[in-house]
Amino acid sequence: MSSISSMSVNFRSAPAILEQVQRNLDQCGAVFDRLASIVPENQFWRWKDMWSHDLRTAVFAATLVQYISHRTLLSLEEAQRTLGSM
Repeated sequence: MSSISSMSVNFRSAPAILEQVQRNLDQCGAVFDRLASIVPENQFWRWKDMWSHDLRTAVFAATLVQYISHRTLLSLEEAQRTLGSM
């Protein structure tokens, strides 16, 4: 019974958690924008393995926030707005 009570407390804190995740995603977007400005044009393929896992994780987190908040999937345009326009 106590585990059910603690679950309801966790659900109540979801908006605060989602807000924190969104702030972290905004910071990721700044980092990805910086990376995009450093990598020479048409050279993405040479460097992509250095951050592709991190980018995939950030896209997953952004999609999860979108789904929990709005019950919709994240569009490509929304992902670009959230994570920068690499």
